[in-house]
Amino acid sequence: MKLKFTQTTLNSMLDEIIETFFEEDNCMSLGECIDYIKNNYKDEIDTLEEGPTWIGR
Repeated sequence: MKLKFTQTTLNSMLDEIIETFFEEDNCMSLGECIDYIKNNYKDEIDTLEEGPTWIGR
């Protein structure tokens, strides 16, 4: 079964980013933490579709 990006997935990603960034032995920047977690959720992120162009403004 193919994974799908949901609100629950987003919440989990954000929680993991915060936990990873504030770990006592963390030496990554916030951007590096985000990229690290995004890589863990790559399959779910790949299911996202382009939204309307006005959202990006």
